[in-house]
Amino acid sequence: MKKIFYFICFVLLAMSCTKPKEVELELGADPDSRISDTLSYVRKTLVEAPYGWKASLTTEYSGGYGFYMQFGNNDRLKMVADLNDNTASVPKESTYRIRQIMAATLSFDTYTYLTMLQDPTPSTFGGQAGKGMGSDVEFDYVKTHGDTLFFEGRKFQKPLKLVKATKIEQESYMGGGYEEAVNKFKNYFANNPFSKLSIGDTQFEFGFDYRGKSTTLEARNSDGSFSTLDAAVFAFTLKGIEFVNGLPYKDVILKELVWEGSGLIAVDKNGKKYSVNKSNAPFRQLYEVIGTKYSELVSDYKSYLPGTSTDGLAILKRFHDGLGNGAAGYYFNYGYMDLNWEKDKGIVTLIGFSSQNGGASGWETKIVYDYTFNEATKAFTFKLKQGASGGYVGGIMDKMDSFLKTNSFTLEYYVANGVICGMLRSVQNPSITMTFDLY
Repeated sequence: MKKIFYFICFVLLAMSCTKPKEVELELGADPDSRISDTLSYVRKTLVEAPYGWKASLTTEYSGGYGFYMQFGNNDRLKMVADLNDNTASVPKESTYRIRQIMAATLSFDTYTYLTMLQDPTPSTFGGQAGKGMGSDVEFDYVKTHGDTLFFEGRKFQKPLKLVKATKIEQESYMGGGYEEAVNKFKNYFANNPFSKLSIGDTQFEFGFDYRGKSTTLEARNSDGSFSTLDAAVFAFTLKGIEFVNGLPYKDVILKELVWEGSGLIAVDKNGKKYSVNKSNAPFRQLYEVIGTKYSELVSDYKSYLPGTSTDGLAILKRFHDGLGNGAAGYYFNYGYMDLNWEKDKGIVTLIGFSSQNGGASGWETKIVYDYTFNEATKAFTFKLKQGASGGYVGGIMDKMDSFLKTNSFTLEYYVANGVICGMLRSVQNPSITMTFDLY
């Protein structure tokens, strides 16, 4: 019995000497007291951070997003976010609550920049029809570690992380510095769109989807083969970008891209640095990677990108203007055209989406083509496989359909508004060029 008693004492002593990794709250003994203490702790911690909080979160259907938040004692907060230039530069005030649901819950209960991520109308911020980007506005408190608070979305269970900001960071966020930081990063890759990064004997090429807030790394391996890492979501920071969930490659997990002098470096979870090298030359041309690295060429609603010629614009406008002027037989207020590549099947589907409620729901018309690729001319040729079916906009897809059936065309990269896009150029009629978003 004495041995058992000493063993128990030893275990208790060892446990008492273990340093906790997260904060342990001094909570009341009964459940109601514990709930009250946690609510008080979360509110007090949020409000009493003198310079506010840097925040990041991910969404269900899109990428990562960055925020700055300043919580007031009057249940109001100020916020900026990296959604666009306006949200990054103009602080927006709204209300919040700390309340007990299943746990201590932080609720953003009036419309703010974070709420835009759940807006079901695509024309508001480009989310999925009826779903938005798949973001929560209610987050359960999980834990505290150092200067960081961790929350989890109640519906989608995505993490929301808040890190205490410094005085200098607060002044920058609230004084337009966030917008400047975002545009500085974008301008770097606009001028050096195919910049490279080396990890060991593997070289990587960056690709950014600023709309979906994700990045891809295409790898050129030591044996000359190519592979693509899974897309990693990111949020903008004042010093570059943060890979919200990390960007893994073998035993390396990249955490951020940040400025060092006039250049960018990647930093992994252990603090090791990797230089980013400027480059305007891609590993492979667009015609080589369409259907693998990229699978869609999209002309969004009345979004005509630089590089589109007058003749090309007429083809796109036939569809976009036709949505609203009744040329399709019905009136629509939103839509897009999408050339969807399925390389493994040797087909491309032209999709015309139309909507009468800003994109919250709608209909698809599809035209399917077989295609061939000429290695000598680097040109694609389409042959009709299946005529227009479904939806209501086959009639206003006629110019695009006719072009695809009567023109061979090349595909090339084109940098428009700081984003890598895809340009389609007719072989028979070189005056016809159309620039599309790449996905």
